[in-house]
Amino acid sequence: MPVFKPFRGIRPHKDHEATFPTHPLDNFTQAEIAEKAQKEKTYINMIKPYVVSKSKDVDRNLRKIRSTFEELLDENVLVQDSSAYYLYEQIYPNKQVFRGLLGIFNHVDTIGIRHKIWRIDNRLKLQQFKEVIDQIDSFYIADGHHRIGSTALHAKRLKEKNKRHNGTEAYNFVYSFIVSNQSIKIHDYNRIVSSIGDLTTEEFLKRIEKYFLIHEKGETPYYPSQKFHISMYLDGKFYSLHVKHDLRSQEMSLDNLDHHLLDKFIVKDILNIEDSDSSDEICYIKGTSNIEGIKLLKEKVDNGEGKVGFGIYPISFNDMIKISDLKLSMPPKCTFIEPKLVTALLMYDMK
Repeated sequence: MPVFKPFRGIRPHKDHEATFPTHPLDNFTQAEIAEKAQKEKTYINMIKPYVVSKSKDVDRNLRKIRSTFEELLDENVLVQDSSAYYLYEQIYPNKQVFRGLLGIFNHVDTIGIRHKIWRIDNRLKLQQFKEVIDQIDSFYIADGHHRIGSTALHAKRLKEKNKRHNGTEAYNFVYSFIVSNQSIKIHDYNRIVSSIGDLTTEEFLKRIEKYFLIHEKGETPYYPSQKFHISMYLDGKFYSLHVKHDLRSQEMSLDNLDHHLLDKFIVKDILNIEDSDSSDEICYIKGTSNIEGIKLLKEKVDNGEGKVGFGIYPISFNDMIKISDLKLSMPPKCTFIEPKLVTALLMYDMK
């Protein structure tokens, strides 16, 4: 039975709520991070020793960050609430709305997404939330697996150091955002491969025919219309690759996922790339669940950032749940999930 508790959220003071939070660091180049790190009273400036320091003394860098964090609390740049649940809402420019349980104030980010957070600290409301949540048998981790893993390792180390460990310490819990399956969007995650090796285009297509039915689509960007259909862009042309029926698993397995089939039949078998997760021959491109993501894929290939691009139909929520229930690992970079929380809009102190 999972435990989901209220916590003392830490957030920017209202005078800094427009400037302190940031989008996740992987949205920026290193040069952009270095520039943002110079702006005081911001999250990136707070973690400056981690993101721009040349020092290899990780513990020293982390101590500096902790010291700056505590100074910001003392200066009232950051404020800490009493124990509460938070209701969090994102409103996109296209009016799409995502809600989940984690607000307090209203924040519009640099790309026009409005973030609203309401703090819920009324005792009766907290008890009502607890009664509902206690009925939930399990939660699925849709995003943040690596963060959960690293947090678990950190908690284990702290537990080993704490002779009075009792399980209620802050490090036993991880800051989480719970949403329903109606308030989550899974986008496609596409691939660009730098080379097709010594193969000619004709030889490459011939080998693909072993696993896929190929339909040439010409120069017009092609977005895969359904599962088991993959868009391929090669030498200025788009192709539709349909996974042959006898290669599709009749029962739920990894062979039901287009990302896995692409990796299995083309990346490994034809291009001889054994580990797509660590290979520097593959670049991963976030999709948009429409033709715009495919246009971006085409642009990058046309600019010489790779030889061939693959656009993949988004994995369904139900397939993701089934793979999790089977205790299987999803292929690398196969789900780009929204909503994405803004970093440092609301924080949790594990100390």
